[in-house]
Amino acid sequence: MAEHKLIDGYVVTNKLLGTGAFGSVFRGYKESDPKLIVAVKMLPMTEGTNKNFIRNIRREIEILSKIRSQYIVQLFHAARTQKNYYIFLEYCNGGDLKDMMKSKGGYLSEQDAVTYFKQIIYGFKAIYQENVIHRDIKPANILLHNGIAKISDFGFARVVEDMEGQEKFTLLGTPLYMSPQILEQGKFNSKCDIWSVGIMFYEMLYGHPPWTATSQLALLDQIKKKPLTFPNQPKRQQIIKDLISKMLVIDEEQRINWYDLFENELIKCNSQELKNKLNLIIDSVQDTLEQSVQLNRFYVDNNLILAQGKNQETQVLFEVKNDDDNMNIEQKDNSQQNLDDLKGLTYNDIIEAQTKKLQEQITINKIDAHLSLMRNIGIFVNLTTNNVFQLFKDQQLNISTHLFYRIMFLLQKSQMIIFDDLINIMASKTPIGNGFTDLDWKLYKKNLQYFTTLKAIKTDKYYLKAYYEEITKRTYNYLTNQIQQEKIDGQDKIDVKEFLSIMTNNQQSDLNFNKIYEKTLKLCIKQMYEYVCQQQKSTENRIFLQTLKYLQLCLNPFAYFRQNKEFSDFSKFYEYYDNIDMEMFLQQIRENFKFF
Repeated sequence: MAEHKLIDGYVVTNKLLGTGAFGSVFRGYKESDPKLIVAVKMLPMTEGTNKNFIRNIRREIEILSKIRSQYIVQLFHAARTQKNYYIFLEYCNGGDLKDMMKSKGGYLSEQDAVTYFKQIIYGFKAIYQENVIHRDIKPANILLHNGIAKISDFGFARVVEDMEGQEKFTLLGTPLYMSPQILEQGKFNSKCDIWSVGIMFYEMLYGHPPWTATSQLALLDQIKKKPLTFPNQPKRQQIIKDLISKMLVIDEEQRINWYDLFENELIKCNSQELKNKLNLIIDSVQDTLEQSVQLNRFYVDNNLILAQGKNQETQVLFEVKNDDDNMNIEQKDNSQQNLDDLKGLTYNDIIEAQTKKLQEQITINKIDAHLSLMRNIGIFVNLTTNNVFQLFKDQQLNISTHLFYRIMFLLQKSQMIIFDDLINIMASKTPIGNGFTDLDWKLYKKNLQYFTTLKAIKTDKYYLKAYYEEITKRTYNYLTNQIQQEKIDGQDKIDVKEFLSIMTNNQQSDLNFNKIYEKTLKLCIKQMYEYVCQQQKSTENRIFLQTLKYLQLCLNPFAYFRQNKEFSDFSKFYEYYDNIDMEMFLQQIRENFKFF
């Protein structure tokens, strides 16, 4: 291919993005607006080109021109020359779902799989409204852009008059994801896509499809003879398995329909229900500490992990207007506006500027991932505090009351230090470090991701601060009362007095705070471990073992999560410790304690 060509006001470059069965995808841009980077699907036309192939291209263009959704790859333009068809599409910066799964070890965490599944179903709402059947749903045809899954490749799609009525079409698609009706070349309807999405969802969750074979006939035979089963590991919620079972019913009439799928409780985010739960906590819990604990837990449970594009629904519920924001995020997105005026520049200059911009986006993503990791570690420390509180409240934690309060305060203070550090970094008061330069940081601050992440972190701090302040007050009052009434003595009295000094001085993360933090956590961990060795019931209590493990990690969480790349994905980290075999968990804790 030549260095570049001009087609209907779009420049098609020789920068290859990918190849498919019928053509290649190249990078391109709009001639009048070079900052608008597009993906150009180039489909060659020859004398022997099948008329059906041409019909499919035209159909894809017609279908994409009608569908509008943030979960569908957008069509900008289409053109035909003597040699090729050109389809100019939205450029997606995150690759495809197939590569994403591969990078994550073959499968996704349940949270990530459900998030992408929901986004795909949202895309199908728009597809369904236009009476379209896709017919080629598979991980490679789900593109990712800024954390959002987008359905692509409508080359095999068809418009039908009746989405529930059966029709017979040419055998097209990828056999592994085809419904049984298509495999046996019979009549089928729009529920064929439900089957394909169900197979893909299963693969996202478990790392492989439920049925595999070396030929279409063998695959059909497997589907008919081998019942749908779910592996024991990784563990998945029953609600998910129930929905997949409804999607993968062989009899098309008995398979779940689109309306019931759109209305399924896994898909719908019932914000009103969440609001009712939030208001119930506020109205029914009178004790200020208990209320702050419950509100904190409710917030953390619904915002456990900060990940780009993945928790938009619950973030809206907890949205807080910060007085010092004074900004409209929509107007602050300079990510596409900061390219120099490219008009009048040579092709090579434009390509160089665009390539630089794409590389800058990689840097922006790395900075955002670094900040998100810090934030997720702060929430991890908070979650550990919640577990300590619940165990102590349920009389399952064998530590003194004064040690309980000290642990609660130290963890909460540690968490607030993390969020204070984040706010200072975001305000450019503290260098970000981690190998990023000042130029990298200035670049990030001009991007929409900066404002979105800043808003999320400020909202976190707003909801966590009340809990911290209540714990601080209760801890100080309890400990000073114990000292005044001489209810503690010996080493405990020395420790408590030393501890009170870091409260009255309101110190941040200095050597004295760090020393007391480490000393107190280790004391609590030691007592909990001794309890594990002495009491059988504690070895059967997952929350107890999780809390013991999490407290160990809280001694230096940044070192742990940065060194363990597998668990820098917090979704998989929590999933692992929610499902690990109890005997294995206990053995792991004993092994860890040898080096403690």
